[in-house]
Amino acid sequence: MNTTVSIEEISKICKALSVDKRVHIIHLLMGRCLCAGAISARFGISAGAVSQHLRILKEAGLIEAERRGYFIHYRIRTDTMLKWQSNIGKLLRGPPAPRKNAKAQRCIMAKIK
Repeated sequence: MNTTVSIEEISKICKALSVDKRVHIIHLLMGRCLCAGAISARFGISAGAVSQHLRILKEAGLIEAERRGYFIHYRIRTDTMLKWQSNIGKLLRGPPAPRKNAKAQRCIMAKIK
């Protein structure tokens, strides 16, 4: 499995998770599948508003939909979440410390003098 996420994907996921209701929806979907109506009832917001949030989360690749009869159930895409977890960790740790090159250091010091 490729665990690298592009800068564009990271940006899209960050934008999708920048709204607190979407983060709540992600938490609600952890370990279960729910339809828009069930999510709407839990949050006390309209089904239309929930559908818009679900669309954005789906476009970011965080959730997937499955039709079951008349209803569409949504669930977390674990592959995306695992990649996201790995890459956000790398992002937060920052770049590796540069190696000290004695020759480069001498060149820099010579230019300073």
